[in-house]
Amino acid sequence: MEIFRKVVVTLQSNQPLLAMKPFVMKQFQVRHRLSAMKVGVDAVLLGAWAKLSPRAEVLDAGCGCGIISLMLAQRYPQALITAIDVDPLAVIEARENFSASPWGARLHGCRRDFLAIDRKFDAIVSNPPYFDAGIRAATTRRELARHAAGLSPLTLLSHGAELLNPGGSVSMIVPTEWLQALTDEAEAYGLHLSRKCLVQGNPDSPVTRALLTFSLTPSAETETENIIIEYERGEYTPAYRELTKDFYLKF
Repeated sequence: MEIFRKVVVTLQSNQPLLAMKPFVMKQFQVRHRLSAMKVGVDAVLLGAWAKLSPRAEVLDAGCGCGIISLMLAQRYPQALITAIDVDPLAVIEARENFSASPWGARLHGCRRDFLAIDRKFDAIVSNPPYFDAGIRAATTRRELARHAAGLSPLTLLSHGAELLNPGGSVSMIVPTEWLQALTDEAEAYGLHLSRKCLVQGNPDSPVTRALLTFSLTPSAETETENIIIEYERGEYTPAYRELTKDFYLKF
């Protein structure tokens, strides 16, 4: 069935599947032609920033092409990672990317709705859809990927809390306007904001993204940091270089 889907996509395209250049990192590469959501800065930030225990069993919810899973597999050589997505083409592509990486044995991709997951994990990581439900009907695959009813910043907390082993955590990247609502909502599910990183594109731009980790274990205070990606176009800050140096070829 998967082979049939790939053949159909190839025939409908103006170029062969292999013609699109992969996104190349230092230790792996990612093809992201089939996935509705392409490799972007948000995913790279989260993959480089999220903290795991060394032997963690991890759920990558809404994995797309699998870049976050691959980054975590590189950073944590003993972690076992399950990557799920509702988009069958994204799952096909994630599996291919996993198989082509050095860590294929520790990466498992499958087509599942987040709300259908019922097993326990040590950590959940997600670059989730964040459109408010009801704004309008999603029509394209890209909109569907960002508007999935079963996966949102709020369901990551509400259902995610039920899936965590003791001491577990949920990490995500969201627009900053979600920050207060998520912090308030987390308490209802026994989760506590343990880490927070506010992201600016450049020194003159507003803070647009927040990297967040909510943990079952309360902490005395939230570990807080800020990161600016670049001073100006193409001139990256030392902090961003340090965070992503194990991945980007140019660093």
